[in-house]
Amino acid sequence: MKASIRFGRTEISAGFFLVLAVLIFLDTRRLITLIMLAALLHELAHLTVIRVTGGRVAKIELTAVGAEISIDSFAGVPLFQQLMVYLSGPAANLLFAFISSKFGGIFPSQELYAFAGANLVIGMFNLLPAKMLDGGNALRVLCIAMFGRKTAIPEVLHAITLAFLLTLCILLAINYGFSLSLFIAIVWMVIGYFRERHARLKWF
Repeated sequence: MKASIRFGRTEISAGFFLVLAVLIFLDTRRLITLIMLAALLHELAHLTVIRVTGGRVAKIELTAVGAEISIDSFAGVPLFQQLMVYLSGPAANLLFAFISSKFGGIFPSQELYAFAGANLVIGMFNLLPAKMLDGGNALRVLCIAMFGRKTAIPEVLHAITLAFLLTLCILLAINYGFSLSLFIAIVWMVIGYFRERHARLKWF
């Protein structure tokens, strides 16, 4: 049985509450709070642009590894507007990273610089060309716009991205210590990839 709570189109898993409780307990320097705020701004940007472009949100899932927005349909929505939807989250993070760093220079504050760093990391990470990230979805839309059909380019870049992140995770573990957050992100992308392939096999 799947343990989760539903509020309309929003579904929150038990794992989300567990991870949230642990992170809040360990967050003595309020860093996790700033990261969660940056992630919230990311998702709000997506939701805003989806509404503006005429898209419809089917479901919002909050799980132990983050948030995921499922779009009901993009039928009839121009490719440029789809691209705006996927890039709006990273764009919002990069904008807030810039604003926070500027205010951090005017009003010296560790929290402002930490918030800028959190936004920068989330924004740049989501621009990676992996299929479960905004960068991968944006790449898919660009390929359709350029070639008029689906190509193998997103699949190849997705595999390269996973290999790069896995190599980075190993190098960081050897030289600086194990990065749990990066490892969780890699596992999430690998699981998402195989779930998608399994769904595709069942469909065909």
